[in-house]
Amino acid sequence: MAEVQAGSFNIGEGGNWPWANGPRPIQKITIGYDYFISKEPITVTDWDECVKNKICEPLDGQNRGHDAALVSWEGTQTYISWLNNSTGKNFRLPSESEWEYAIKGPEPLPDSWFVINSGKGMQMTRKSYVNNFGLYPRLGMHGEWVEDCWNNSYSGIPLDGAPRVVGDCQKRTFRNRTGKDDFIYMVNGRSSFYKDIRGSNITFRIVHLK
Repeated sequence: MAEVQAGSFNIGEGGNWPWANGPRPIQKITIGYDYFISKEPITVTDWDECVKNKICEPLDGQNRGHDAALVSWEGTQTYISWLNNSTGKNFRLPSESEWEYAIKGPEPLPDSWFVINSGKGMQMTRKSYVNNFGLYPRLGMHGEWVEDCWNNSYSGIPLDGAPRVVGDCQKRTFRNRTGKDDFIYMVNGRSSFYKDIRGSNITFRIVHLK
């Protein structure tokens, strides 16, 4: 886990975003607490520990050491519940704000990765740039689930970094992916999927507060 210090940042992108579900309007978020977040997404190896305990469903066809992709949002909740019961800790998915703040880090990221950079396939973890929080942003890889219900814009997003639990809660938000043509993946990309269906190529990280 990487420690992320409290701070403020602007969530969103003010450029000429080409899709309707773009990251607008820009909002200033102030996260007034430190937290820990996975340095990289949960791996198939991690997931298999939950499978061995007959709690999680197997991720057929995925190699150990790779990101645990093709996981539904509800599947993440099953895994996190098992992990909390096993460790006595209080893990959850990051909020959309916590995710973006941690991924961006305290300094600007290099150019975003694209699908072509990842060979259009599953990749071993820790294969990309490391930011100053100690995270592997993994841009250009998979979408990543967050806790938030889906909303088309950042209007009304909690300004304290908390998950947004109003909106279309049958769909949940995932980050690091915006679909068009070759599925451009970038730090501002956001979309949604039904929470009970395994998303195509969506993985997740976990957080807990200090």
